[in-house]
Amino acid sequence: MNKIPLNSWNRPIQWWQRFKFQLIVFSVLMSVLPLAVLGGYNVSVARENLLAAVTSHHEQSVIQVANDLSSLLSGLQHALGVFTSTGGKHFSMLPPEEQTNQLYAAMTHMPDVQGLAVVNHAGEQIARVSRFQVFDPQEPAPSLRSEERNALVEGKIHIGPLQLDQNKQPTFHLLVPFIHSMGSQVNGGVYATVSLRNIMEKISSISAGKGGYIFLIDGDGRLIGHEDFSQVLNGRDVGKSLPPVEMVKRAKTVGKPITRTYVSYTGQQVIGSYSAVAGTDWAVIAEQPISVALSPLQKLIRTFAFASGILIMLVLGISLLFGRKLTFALETLKEGMLRVVSGEVGHKVTVSYNDEIGQVLDAFNYLSQELYQKRQMEAVISQADRMASVGILAAGVAHEVNNPLATISLSVEDLLDRLKKESANDLYQSGELSTYLEAVQEQAQRCAGITGGLLDFARQREGTKVSVKIDELVYKTIGFLRYRLKKENIKLVLDLSTDLPEIVVDGSGVQQVLFNLCLNALDAMSAGDTLTIKVEFLRGHLLLSVSDTGTGIAAEHVPNIFDPFFTTKKPGQGTGLGLSVCYGIITRSGGHIEVETELNRGTTVNIRIPFTGEFNA
Repeated sequence: MNKIPLNSWNRPIQWWQRFKFQLIVFSVLMSVLPLAVLGGYNVSVARENLLAAVTSHHEQSVIQVANDLSSLLSGLQHALGVFTSTGGKHFSMLPPEEQTNQLYAAMTHMPDVQGLAVVNHAGEQIARVSRFQVFDPQEPAPSLRSEERNALVEGKIHIGPLQLDQNKQPTFHLLVPFIHSMGSQVNGGVYATVSLRNIMEKISSISAGKGGYIFLIDGDGRLIGHEDFSQVLNGRDVGKSLPPVEMVKRAKTVGKPITRTYVSYTGQQVIGSYSAVAGTDWAVIAEQPISVALSPLQKLIRTFAFASGILIMLVLGISLLFGRKLTFALETLKEGMLRVVSGEVGHKVTVSYNDEIGQVLDAFNYLSQELYQKRQMEAVISQADRMASVGILAAGVAHEVNNPLATISLSVEDLLDRLKKESANDLYQSGELSTYLEAVQEQAQRCAGITGGLLDFARQREGTKVSVKIDELVYKTIGFLRYRLKKENIKLVLDLSTDLPEIVVDGSGVQQVLFNLCLNALDAMSAGDTLTIKVEFLRGHLLLSVSDTGTGIAAEHVPNIFDPFFTTKKPGQGTGLGLSVCYGIITRSGGHIEVETELNRGTTVNIRIPFTGEFNA
């Protein structure tokens, strides 16, 4: 099998360039990209919806707690206001026992009030009661603090800071002044100790979501209520959870909660909602770690990733299955092509598919068979061309053979005459007999060489590669043409490089090409013209040129000169097969044949064959 040169169609293919790999990548991308886009969109929408739901829940929670606090305060203010307007006017005139009874009676209608007292215009308590203790009348009662006295003087309701009672329960003081008429002087007020226990229980009962919590702060940003009350007892700093002042002002103006994501006082990234308590400087905050709030989304992403992985594996398996089918067919086709190119013309591949792939393989088998038939036809045409060339050579060969035959005839005739007059022994002793016989042998060998060369040329040996010297091949071919060159007075010029090495070529094919080109040149020339044969190595190629100074070829005939049976010669002077055969031989060798011609100036045929000269026939 002939060596196949490295061409683009049989060069090694990198793994990432292989069709199977590209098919798998394409299939995976086409399955992953839509999933990624659709999944990303769905996850984005789900995240927005989940955040909206969490935000709504947190806002509803803080609004509910803030409204409960606001309702508590407004209810207490209303109840205490009723007390001040009904009994407060004459309260100082009542006996101490009656004062205590009225305070107890009022406190029974206010379940969140733990203690109730009446103060005079100086802020001194003149009567007081408590749910959990009995006061000694002789024991001095504590006076109001300065900010409480100032509010009393100004006739304003005052809400004090959060404090812890003896039971560690959160309480605050609420002061409601006695105002009897518009513009009248304040002469005292009601001082209530209010418990936030119910509010704290309310906060604990409201869920801020998994991992979430709700807490209460005062105007200074101090923690005054938390479902984990130990944080209140420990004085936990929650300053990092407070929104900017501008946002607080805007929220109070709009009357809506503030919801944002930030790093909480716990150090976690949280989503938090802030709502002010109407009538106070307090605020309610609900926080939940984002990682916990979005945990359903993480579960959705994991489920989607798992389903996507299963789908990708399924697509990958199907792609591998179909990729193997396609690549197996391609490998089968490639192997068949390589075998045809290496010389197994007519080779057929096995077709086991009933689809388009099978049709392609069937088409290859058809083309291989057509190529086989074409090669057979070319062989017949080439042999016919050889026989035609042999016929053309007959006259020259006959002339070449006649000369040695005449010499043989004269030598034999002279020897016979001598033998009639002299004895053979005398001729042998004198050496003349040997001279006659050597002359006959020499001329007979000359005839054998001439006829042997003609016989070798006529035999069909195309495609057989041997190591030859191109210059010897040229001289051998010219030997067949010397008689015609001499007869037609054509000058021969040989321009052969002196450093031509032996190369492996189809010697018979090259000789036939050279012979046909020389015959065409001789047919186009007349007496006095010149035939030039040039051989050289040029840029890795063997360049063989045959030039003549004959009639040339008309421009309109040049495109057809390599067509079979096309000829511009007179009937009986050519078959039209010469150049067609030359073209087939040279192209099968991987070479090129070019024609340069000018009418009435001559023609040059250039043949370039790769340095190896190995044919792919």
